Amino acid sequence: MNNTRQIGVAVIIASIIGIVFYVAGFWHAASRAEMNERQLTSEVSALRTRLITTQNRDHILLARVALFKAAGDMDQRNFGIANGHLKEASTALAAVDAGAAGIDAAQLGILRGQLDNFNVNVAQDREAQRTQVLERGTQLDMLIPGPALAPAPALAPAPAETGGATAGPAPTPAPTPAPASVPARQ
Repeated sequence: MNNTRQIGVAVIIASIIGIVFYVAGFWHAASRAEMNERQLTSEVSALRTRLITTQNRDHILLARVALFKAAGDMDQRNFGIANGHLKEASTALAAVDAGAAGIDAAQLGILRGQLDNFNVNVAQDREAQRTQVLERGTQLDMLIPGPALAPAPALAPAPAETGGATAGPAPTPAPTPAPASVPARQ
């Protein structure tokens, strides 16, 4: 009987220990899940911020490209297409979330208004209009905070502009193979 009693006490103690471990494991898993949820929420928030930043950068780059296309079209006397590119630039800037991009919303609105009201006209001085379009691009660049969209580096002058002097030997062009139908010269 004493043996049965010891077995009963051992079963009760083992059950209590099992319950304690079960509760401790459950508590540990619940706290771990809560910590994972907080971490995932933080990561989602960071990803949303990166998405908005990337979208703003995309819209600003589209506006810059449209402004430079407009200037190029003006050089080629495609005034209607140039006006279309100015509208593209304005539309791209309308999609920018100025607050999230760290851009002054008032200045962005002024620039958009200037683009909306600018009309490339055949009768006016083409070079002055082109300069105004490029100035709008400079204004856009000045609105962008930090070095995120730094202007492109200046191109090196052509050898004719430097008096023929170059920084190194001129690259030799690769020989082009003769077409199969024409015999190669010997």
